[in-house]
Amino acid sequence: MKFKIWKQRLKASFCRLHLRAICICAGIALLLGVLIAVSGGGRYPVFYCLPKGALPTFFVLLFWGLCFALLGASLGAFLFSHGCTRERTQILLLFVFALTLSYAWIPIVYKAGSLFFGLLISLLLLGTVCLLFISLCKYEFLFAVSLLPCGFWAFYISYYTFALLLLNG
Repeated sequence: MKFKIWKQRLKASFCRLHLRAICICAGIALLLGVLIAVSGGGRYPVFYCLPKGALPTFFVLLFWGLCFALLGASLGAFLFSHGCTRERTQILLLFVFALTLSYAWIPIVYKAGSLFFGLLISLLLLGTVCLLFISLCKYEFLFAVSLLPCGFWAFYISYYTFALLLLNG
């Protein structure tokens, strides 16, 4: 019975989507993420000991790109959804905070080599994505479901940064 209700909610959510806005916002978020990741030049710090379960660089960049695109797509869909409430403003601020934190992690960990601040940022990102998920479940179920991969990625990044800090700190 519960699955049938979820299916109906998802179908109703798909009918209200603005695909152009979603694609534009996802593209902008992904482009900003790529620009921030490759900008600044300089040398990357060398971490001598990588944790078990560390992904190759290609997959790290791929999953960061997916996270940027999903956050941007969810934001775009949310921006063009109906309703104007105080809760909506709080959700928009959470989206901006989550995007800012996800953009900040790569330069802080890989360019500045600050693992402690990288851990703080990854834990804040994990908490922000969890808050977004809870808030969006009440508002629009489809937007919340699209954030699940971002939550798993934030959890992995928190583990990865903590392990880097323990092994190389």
